[in-house]
Parts: sequence; C-alpha cells; structure tokens
Amino acid sequence: MVGALYGAAAAIVPRVTTAFGLPFGVAVWLGAHVIVVPALGLADSPVRQPIPKEAEEFALHLAYGSVTELVRRLLRG
Repeated sequence: MVGALYGAAAAIVPRVTTAFGLPFGVAVWLGAHVIVVPALGLADSPVRQPIPKEAEEFALHLAYGSVTELVRRLLRG
C-alpha cells in the first residue's frame, strides 16, 4: 500500500524519486518503525533496541525504498 502511494506521488511530483528511493525508505522507517508501530504498542521503541538491530532495520528500509523505485521504473517501461 505504501509503495502504491509512493508510485502515485512520483507520478505527480517526480522529485520524490530523488536518490533512487532512498529518502522514501528513510521516511517509511521513520514513520512506521520509529513512530507508528511503537505508538500502537506493536513493538518496543527503537531506542530500547540494540544499535546493530536498529542499523539492520534502517538498512532494510533503505533497501525497500530502492527496490520500490526499481519496480516503479520497470513498470513504467
């Protein structure tokens, strides 16, 4: 769902695709992993996690942003 919103936003504001989706990955990490999920009580706050675990989460969200941009580009032809 978030990827679809990214695709729609990229169609309207192409600047969203800057840095091959990395800012999108950071935004998803910040919005979901750091703010929403802990606020809903679904996981502990990232500040209570070991730094290596959070570094991995951050890297995975960067990968998510890049893959989302790659798929968007492939689908647009």
